[in-house]
Amino acid sequence: MTTIDAFVSTHDRNHTLRQSTHAWTTRAMAWLIQATDAVLDWQDRTRQRRQLLALGDRDLQDFGTDRCAAAREGDKAFWQS
Repeated sequence: MTTIDAFVSTHDRNHTLRQSTHAWTTRAMAWLIQATDAVLDWQDRTRQRRQLLALGDRDLQDFGTDRCAAAREGDKAFWQS
């Protein structure tokens, strides 16, 4: 093996390793963004349901709903849509 062949072989291995690392990093970042979005959605949903449960009967009538329907929605777990 010549010096040039060894250099090209090493270069190819390094290039493949960089591509593999880049692909893994990209997938990890995409997963992290999706997980963060899910947590933020859950927090927002929880806040909205607490506000719904705090509304009075008059406010619920303005929405066209009643206390029973609001309680059903407000009592759902944060992961349920």
